[in-house]
Amino acid sequence: MVQIPYPSSSPEDVERTITRPLEDVLATVNNLENLSSTSSVSFSMIYLQFTGGTNMDLASMQIRDKIDQVRDQLPNDIENIRIRRFSMNDRLVINFSLALPEDLDNLYFWSENYIMQQLERIEGVANVDIRGIRNKVLNVYLKPEVFFSSSIRIGDLIDTIRNNNANISAGYVEDADMRYATRIPGELKILEDVKSLPVSNKGLTIADVARVTYDYPVKEEFDRLDGNETVRFQIYRASNANIVDVCNAVKETMARIKNAEPALKDMTVIFYRDQSEDILKSLKDLTLSGIVGGLLAVVVLLFFLRKFRTTIIIAMAIPMAIVFTFSFMYVYRAFFRANITINIISLSGLMMAVGMLVDNSVVVLENIFRLRQEKGLDPMKASLRGASEVALAVTASTLTTLVVFVSLGFMSSSGFGRFMKDFALTISLALIASLVVAFSFIPLGASRLLRARPGRRPAGWSS
Repeated sequence: MVQIPYPSSSPEDVERTITRPLEDVLATVNNLENLSSTSSVSFSMIYLQFTGGTNMDLASMQIRDKIDQVRDQLPNDIENIRIRRFSMNDRLVINFSLALPEDLDNLYFWSENYIMQQLERIEGVANVDIRGIRNKVLNVYLKPEVFFSSSIRIGDLIDTIRNNNANISAGYVEDADMRYATRIPGELKILEDVKSLPVSNKGLTIADVARVTYDYPVKEEFDRLDGNETVRFQIYRASNANIVDVCNAVKETMARIKNAEPALKDMTVIFYRDQSEDILKSLKDLTLSGIVGGLLAVVVLLFFLRKFRTTIIIAMAIPMAIVFTFSFMYVYRAFFRANITINIISLSGLMMAVGMLVDNSVVVLENIFRLRQEKGLDPMKASLRGASEVALAVTASTLTTLVVFVSLGFMSSSGFGRFMKDFALTISLALIASLVVAFSFIPLGASRLLRARPGRRPAGWSS
């Protein structure tokens, strides 16, 4: 986003003199996917969206270079051009408003000079924006009956204030072997200095042709809390920070500030748009869904197998496969530099894979049980032979399912494809984990727990 403040102008002028020249030159930036703009009475805003995988450090440098190319074509009174870079990961995570039942100066002072610094020190906080603070400005209200009869131009009045409010370099002063850089301080410090500035050769001053004040600008937006004006804080997290941890740290910091500073004991803080609440609620719902799904799977297995020990063996395979899945995710992230995390998308994929986690285990355990009953093999031999006989079939069956979900990971990195990667990768890792559990834990559990006598097959066993 490129923002150019240009107050006291019309949207047409802003578009003609600022927006269009910048749009023409910024449209040539590499890997640009979309460009849009907004022109208003106070600023020009240009939004640039890049394709996925673009080197944003290089893109930012290109944007600055393009702006420099047309800088001389823009109005001379543009003070600054702001360039802000953000992505889907760099988003605000929590908003809150605070109010003090005192004068605004006290509220603004504590917000800018203390609270903001404390919040910026929190680990994982990338940026803190303050909204609602009004800085005092110099207001010059012309006296029409005097000003227009004095033949003074408005441009001369503006130049008088601007040229007399500056620090000027006065070169160097040499003293023996020392050389000192000198400056002439000419900043206007008090309101009377502005009023006494001469604006004509007739001895007229600014106070003669205008009323000068130093006060807060006219308020156009109103935010109140308990009848008092508020200051709003917007907290942005770093791309590698945990949203829940950042939100909890912000709440703890505000509680500590209120208790530690006597001047802020009457401060009122209201948190809203807290993303951690939605995330925790979603994770709670997903966890509950996973537990219910796992229990239902165990009940269905018990209904068909009609044997408690075999059901216990397969039921234990579910949490073991989930643990293996999380371990694979950690290895994949640590050694392959992947950005997969335990989030709502990945957990959704894991919850969908809960039913598939027992498929391989059921097939392996069924074959072990068959050898135990029909061939009369001892538990250890039946477990080893039973797992090896179906190893190729189980592996082939798992791989055919795996390739379907792996293909989802090759979707475009923009839009919906960005979210499907975590989803597909989690299910794929869960299928691999179920295969590992089926060939390791299931034979081990069967050799220890299956004690049925050879030749007898429990009623209800489903082959």
